[in-house]
Amino acid sequence: MRRPLPLSLLLGLLVLACALFTPLSWAQTPPRLRVSVSSNEVAVGEAFTLKLEATVGTGSPKVSDPQLSLPAGMTATNPSISNTSHFSVVNGQMSQSSGLSATYRIVADRAGTYTIPGPTVLWDGRRVSAEPVTITVHKGPPRAPQRAPSPAPNPFDPFGMLPGFPDPRQPPQEPLVPPELLVDVAPDPYVFFRAVADKTTAVVGEQVTLSIYLYSRTRVEWTDVHEPALADFLRRDLMQPGEMPEVHRLTIGGVTWRAQRVFHAAIFPLRAGDLDVGRESASILGIGRGTAARGGVLRQSQPLTVRVVEPPLAGRPTGYQLGDVGSYSMVASVQPRTVEQGGAVAVTVTLSGTGNVPPAVRMPMQTGIEWLEPEKRESFEISGTKVRGSRTFTYIARPTVAGTLDLGDVTLPYWDPERQSYETARASLGRLRVTPVAGADLDIAARTNDPFAALAGPRSQLASHAITTSPITDSRLFWLGILGAPIGVLFVSASASGLSRLRTRWEARKASTAQAFDQAIADAKAAVRAQDTRAAAAAIDRAVYLSIEAATGLKARALMLNELPGALEARGIDVALGERLRRILADAESIRFSPSDAASIETLLDEARAACRELTKAGKGATA
Repeated sequence: MRRPLPLSLLLGLLVLACALFTPLSWAQTPPRLRVSVSSNEVAVGEAFTLKLEATVGTGSPKVSDPQLSLPAGMTATNPSISNTSHFSVVNGQMSQSSGLSATYRIVADRAGTYTIPGPTVLWDGRRVSAEPVTITVHKGPPRAPQRAPSPAPNPFDPFGMLPGFPDPRQPPQEPLVPPELLVDVAPDPYVFFRAVADKTTAVVGEQVTLSIYLYSRTRVEWTDVHEPALADFLRRDLMQPGEMPEVHRLTIGGVTWRAQRVFHAAIFPLRAGDLDVGRESASILGIGRGTAARGGVLRQSQPLTVRVVEPPLAGRPTGYQLGDVGSYSMVASVQPRTVEQGGAVAVTVTLSGTGNVPPAVRMPMQTGIEWLEPEKRESFEISGTKVRGSRTFTYIARPTVAGTLDLGDVTLPYWDPERQSYETARASLGRLRVTPVAGADLDIAARTNDPFAALAGPRSQLASHAITTSPITDSRLFWLGILGAPIGVLFVSASASGLSRLRTRWEARKASTAQAFDQAIADAKAAVRAQDTRAAAAAIDRAVYLSIEAATGLKARALMLNELPGALEARGIDVALGERLRRILADAESIRFSPSDAASIETLLDEARAACRELTKAGKGATA
């Protein structure tokens, strides 16, 4: 008797047959994309989630790299991405699909109707897009989260007497992880800090919410904590002292992590520029069992920079102080409304709103009333992630004139980042009745201290200004004398100094030339005694040229010999003397190249000395 095949083998053969004969017509079918949002209507600042699901069939290229483009006015966190896989057998036909899902947390900065372009995925080398989504954003505060509907009664526990008894009809519920905690890749395999700012661009004085989270694989302890320096920011804590926020569990790369917020503060930039927030750092004392034994390691949050700019200059109101940013209102009271001249009036101004409440307001200044320095009180509170506060200014005013005074308005110009415009908080102080005091004229002091009291009264007719005698300072001669005297002194001094230097230089030059002439004559005599006719001729040639330069300033070596008499005549030297000098130089040159006897060279030396003495007398200068 043949034994029947095992059931497991039959099932395996069935699956194999289905796989072999399943049609492959959908192998290259484009991925199916589905987009869903948590709500199509939200308020300004209210977060909502957008989820993209992309699936492909067996044999089709995989999908990857989801991307989302948002319209201006919306921001999104990094997506939480997970892979998906489905397997089913229907009527003997097996189908399998895989894909991914990406979840974004989105916040709108201002009201309006937004069309979010369909997110895309990369498939088979090209981008595939999903359908766009329309979101309506209303003004007003974010709505409170809605409670989930109560589940149907558990048939296995109809009276609810077994709190821990699960309902098999419902899938297990996982705790919701805040989107701001989601991370694609862990920068460290065991523990790390992560800094998150709700905005990376702000204006000077605008609130930026900074949060720092600690991620760890197991429960850890840390010490030697250093919070961010925040050197260019004003800080207001959003966490209560000793507060321990909730620990969330999430999955990063298929591994379970613990995430907990350890720092939460509102920071207000104090200047424009790319401002470094600083880093949170701590020494991790240890990591729990199941991981590498590590302890006492330093961990820091990643660098974080906020780009800070000034509010626009266009439309900036008079009196705006850089850093006055937020949304504010103002109330004021005056007590009493009737006072004697010189009495005291208490004026109380309260400024309140969202933001770092400015430390000063603009009081109306006018003659007839004096304002003393105010006393200030302040209070701040946390409303969600926003800082709200108030400042109260108490002034003492002293009226110095009698009558009914209009105190004017207290104002504060500020920049509203939500409306992207300048606004002005305003409170009217109303009128004050001041009764005169008999025998007292406090208005004299007011007029004395009034910087405009000496001005002439208003003119009844428009006319040119009547010019009286012009002061001497309006004369051009006055300023020419003032400025010309020192300039003249400097010019005369510089001229005298320059002439003196030129004279000294000329005398030194003449002395040097005369010394060179004497030396040349001495060399010629020594050469004659030594019967060295060539050396004697060269010395005679040098002496004649030096004598010409000393007497006339002419550098004769630059001339041809036949040009020398004419050049000397142009400088006032007799042409006969110039011809004698030319002949002496020609004879000296001839002797240098055709040696002669001692008698002829001695005769040439005597002629040269006589001609040079005559040239010195005839020249404009004299050699030593």
